[in-house]
Amino acid sequence: MKGLQETTLSKICHFGLQSSVMSDLKVGYIAIASALAPKAIASIFNKRGTLSGLVGSDSPKLMQLGLSMNDALTIASIDIKKAQEEYDRLKALGGELITLESPEYPELLREIATPPPLLYALGNLDCLSKLCIAIVGARMTSKAGERIATKIATGLAVAGATVVSGFAYGIDISAHLATIKASGSAVAVLGSGLANIYPAKHRKYVADTCKDGCILSELPLDADPHPFHFPKRNRIISGLSRGVLVVEASERSGSLVTAKLAVEQNRDVFAVPTFPLSLNNATNQLIKMGAKLTENALDILNEYGHLIDISAKPTEETDNYDNSPTGRICKVLAIEPLTIDELVDKVNIGYSELAALLMEMELAGKINRESDGKYINA
Repeated sequence: MKGLQETTLSKICHFGLQSSVMSDLKVGYIAIASALAPKAIASIFNKRGTLSGLVGSDSPKLMQLGLSMNDALTIASIDIKKAQEEYDRLKALGGELITLESPEYPELLREIATPPPLLYALGNLDCLSKLCIAIVGARMTSKAGERIATKIATGLAVAGATVVSGFAYGIDISAHLATIKASGSAVAVLGSGLANIYPAKHRKYVADTCKDGCILSELPLDADPHPFHFPKRNRIISGLSRGVLVVEASERSGSLVTAKLAVEQNRDVFAVPTFPLSLNNATNQLIKMGAKLTENALDILNEYGHLIDISAKPTEETDNYDNSPTGRICKVLAIEPLTIDELVDKVNIGYSELAALLMEMELAGKINRESDGKYINA
């Protein structure tokens, strides 16, 4: 730990005392994070290399240590008891606190302009040292979008990559659950506190996530999911990741914010092309701006052969459709969503017969009818 001589520690500390010192430092981080913005904390850390020795000092001493008058007065007035209670609650939940001085703090995240000074964490932190790829996208998404997100996340998980998301409805949770199903490591970055999981419906996925992955938040345990938390959360999603994949996004969406942040952080941006007339077609604009067109997990994995064992990469499955009426329907729907009027010409089946077939296939779970009237393979 910076600020303490290792030789001195080895002489006067046993393991329990070292643990106590580390705990005190983490409590100090909680206290300071409750009073100062991440940018101010990053400035102090960059000057001193540690936050040790700040909490409990009076303002004159803090100013002698190089802090501004405002920061010194703020830190001098901190109530350490509340921070200690917060830390005790986190430990009771089975969680851990990662600070800028923790060995577990992800190196990539440390490089961003305003790294979070601390991260509340639940789960297996080993996943953060693997190749991390973020998958984000629309909350109100199509079945086709969910399907491709699931397919790509599965491929990444099989290859040993960690999949990062915002745990939101739609694309995020589709990729997250596909990763868990493939026995991979999934990381959820929240815009709320760990004791206030949002969305609430996704709380049931916490235990499975924490087996091989983890859940992270820079916010206090009980923090509500305020709208202004999510843009800040997005910088962590991209900051943790070597690359960010966007699957379906509207012109004004958090996914595009994450992609923008990724560019600013010198991360790779990938995007799945979308049918031009669909609601979430902003991914096409990302591709025009330089994002790599992505159709499968291999399009991402091939960029990181130096970081991951490509021999473990998934083989891409190809769909084989027979020449039966249902086979021809599935074959053309694999290319793009279509209305019944558009299908008539492409599959050469009469309207009445086609309508009956589509109803039969939908009831059988082979295809889905989207809100815009277009059909897509299930």
